[in-house]
Amino acid sequence: AGYNTTSNCTSKTDENGCRFPASDIACVPDDTPVICGEENCEYSNQCYASAAGYSTDGDCTEKDLCPAVAADVMCLAIQDPVICGEAMCEYSNACYAQSAGYNTTTNCTSKTDENGCRFPAS
Repeated sequence: AGYNTTSNCTSKTDENGCRFPASDIACVPDDTPVICGEENCEYSNQCYASAAGYSTDGDCTEKDLCPAVAADVMCLAIQDPVICGEAMCEYSNACYAQSAGYNTTTNCTSKTDENGCRFPAS
């Protein structure tokens, strides 16, 4: 229709600012999730992330790189989410992050909403 897709169009995004994968790219539906970009967008695998415009060199990390919470640690069920490490691992609260091996003072930040506000503790 006469549009230059490079300068006249933008990618469709969800409510978090995550781009939808292009519909004309076929990806195998394997489940090797990745987290991409500053928005922490999650895709089923690197193919879908690439179809959404993310580079395979550094834009995404495998979600499975997040250390598991230690099974023998008791934490209160308080929802005060934190994001930790380069892999942007999310834990329900600082206690769970610490049990996964993170120093929550130096390696974690409070999760915020789209306006930069912290989620209220519950």
